[in-house]
Amino acid sequence: MESTIVMTQMIINAMKTQINKYGLELLTGPYKNDLLVHDRAMLERYALPGFKIAWMVGDSHTHLFPLGINQEENDCVTYVTNLSSNDRFFVIDISQSGFDKFTIRELNRTNFEALQYTPIVYSNIGSKSDFWLIKGSDKIGYISLNNVGNSNQLKVDATITPVYGISEQDKSALKCWCCHSCVHLVSSLFVNYTETWAESYHQPIAA
Repeated sequence: MESTIVMTQMIINAMKTQINKYGLELLTGPYKNDLLVHDRAMLERYALPGFKIAWMVGDSHTHLFPLGINQEENDCVTYVTNLSSNDRFFVIDISQSGFDKFTIRELNRTNFEALQYTPIVYSNIGSKSDFWLIKGSDKIGYISLNNVGNSNQLKVDATITPVYGISEQDKSALKCWCCHSCVHLVSSLFVNYTETWAESYHQPIAA
């Protein structure tokens, strides 16, 4: 989506400004692709109206975590608060009103860590391998996981069936929950999973 690409570049530019402001070495060392490739890919998924993203950056690392989607993403902010004494911490707020408005605000370590308590707007109902993702009083999609690997090759086939008319934010939430659920299904971060989107359910479905 063109508007997401534009928003992503605007945020990347703002991030570069903060990196240069504090004289961090990220963009002059071997880790610049962490921002220009990996963070960009993350922003293209989550830089959507209404979303909030935690960001920490130092001389040799940069990490982004979407907030309010899944508690495991929220908890990630607690893992990066003590990596280096000169790290900087920020929260990026995307406006609800459109793709061209956002703020980037610096936080101290304590307030950054407190982002783990950002309210989660999504929940799930079902089993470990088959469940509905819910937002408010509505089901937004169904996720079905099939463990097709073995002890030597951890692999999951994932099928996501969205409800027709859901937002891009909801689609990103489905992807996020799908990823974390695949990890839990095989109890390993090193799972290889395929993600297939099925034809949408054509009516809103109450939880």
